[in-house]
Amino acid sequence: MISQTQVLEDAVSADHEANSVIRWASGRAFAVALIPFSKSEALYLANEGYLFYRLAKIYNINADQAMLTGFIACIGSGLSRSLLDIYNPTLRATTYAALTFAFGKAAKLYFESGCNASEEEIKDEFESNKNKETAQGEKEE
Repeated sequence: MISQTQVLEDAVSADHEANSVIRWASGRAFAVALIPFSKSEALYLANEGYLFYRLAKIYNINADQAMLTGFIACIGSGLSRSLLDIYNPTLRATTYAALTFAFGKAAKLYFESGCNASEEEIKDEFESNKNKETAQGEKEE
């Protein structure tokens, strides 16, 4: 029988691991943005997909392509508006990192809720995290 203490420890461990994965993905997004335009968008989207599946694994959820597509559709307009016409590599890098951070936090909320978070909750989580600084990392809660 699993004790309440073990359940709490597992939840804290999952939270810590998810935050670490989000920070790493944000760093990868920053680096990807420094690649010339012709390849950076595809690599950025691959990074987002990897982040989504990695977070799903942390929360023991069997994510599939339809789930990822639906999730991206939910927050997609926030992603696409922010990726348009960013020609300055430094600005593009910080934007990619911030968007990945926001995407990861929204996905984390989605998986923590057992995939029951509403579309509004997901969008709110994405928008509230979109402009947070990622250079110094997230403060532990």
